[in-house]
Amino acid sequence: MKHYLPAYIELFTKMCSAIFILMLGKLLFDHTGSLWAFATAFGSEFLIVSGMQYFASKASDTFSPIKILLLCSLFSISTFTLFVFTYEYDPTMTLFFGALTIFVSRPFYRSALYVFVRNSIEKKHHARVNSRISAGSQLGHIIGLSFTGFVLAIYSEIYLFELITAIFVLCFILIKWADIDSDLQSEKEYDNKNINTSWGEFYCYCLSNKAFSVRLLSSFSIAVSLGAFYVLLTPTVSAKFGGDSSWQSILGTSYALGVISGGVLSKFYQQQVQRISSDSIMYVNQITAAVVFFCYGYFESLIAMPLLLLCFGITSSLSTVRLSMFLQHYVTEDIAGRTSAIQNVMLAFGNVVIAYFVAYLHDISFQYAAIGVACLSFLMVILNAVVYSFYPIITSDNKSELVASEKNE
Repeated sequence: MKHYLPAYIELFTKMCSAIFILMLGKLLFDHTGSLWAFATAFGSEFLIVSGMQYFASKASDTFSPIKILLLCSLFSISTFTLFVFTYEYDPTMTLFFGALTIFVSRPFYRSALYVFVRNSIEKKHHARVNSRISAGSQLGHIIGLSFTGFVLAIYSEIYLFELITAIFVLCFILIKWADIDSDLQSEKEYDNKNINTSWGEFYCYCLSNKAFSVRLLSSFSIAVSLGAFYVLLTPTVSAKFGGDSSWQSILGTSYALGVISGGVLSKFYQQQVQRISSDSIMYVNQITAAVVFFCYGYFESLIAMPLLLLCFGITSSLSTVRLSMFLQHYVTEDIAGRTSAIQNVMLAFGNVVIAYFVAYLHDISFQYAAIGVACLSFLMVILNAVVYSFYPIITSDNKSELVASEKNE
């Protein structure tokens, strides 16, 4: 059961994040009528997440990740319980502090969960667990989007605060279960052996392992394609399907099914998936993204789009799983939290870049926004191919090894 618990924890925490972000973005959009509202929400997340990563990563490398997850859940439960009673009196401040709660706790959740998986689960099971976490993350996002629209259409925002509180209570229960079910040391037994690890050591590790470093930074590419899908979903339904909300559910569900299918493939065809390099899957994912967004902007009829989004979801899941497995296998234990921190910063940075990029082009036209994202996705393929060629992964004796190719050596 412990192989499933991290995925459940990620699913529910991501669901809470999606519910609140969409609620915040929708309220801003209702007042402005522009995609800049979503860009503002994504931008705020990037600034706060980046600022908190130093503390989140250091805490995850120093203390028990289970303890950190429990504290984050308790903090979120108490905060959103308070919001249930304060929203009607001061909606603006409640939303502001709600955003702070989500954005501040999310880096601690992600870093602690990353270290928990790496330290408490055997390496041979990492691919399977990572695939479930990836599927849980995307599924949580899709479910969160669906719940938010349904609740806001019938009830008030207060019901969403109650829903978020209930979900965090469930997360707390799952984390306690994970603590009992895992072999990871409890907080009382944790010896803080990594307390003296510094960011300088992480920097030196990255300098000596260039292939690792460039693939860590390539998380930006994944965030760009995923962020573009979420930001363009509502404008696509409006421009191509006459604003029919059922198509928003169809497109979102198609992508979610793809993500889940990718997780299933990673589980039942684990050896076959592992034989494919993370680089190759990254190329396929970015090319698929470019095709999807080009179709958004170029074709009037998008009847085949659910099938394309299914493929996009599969490649996104496989790409995320292979990259996470690659990073977890080749990072040392004392800097695992810092590795997760940098990856989270790149993901948040990719989200804010694509959000502002889409918002700017959407002010011109929807077609400009969609085809512009397609071109950006294709550019990512080229840039990644060039950088990966300088710092390749070489497979030897059935084990991947990092190779830093430096011309001056």
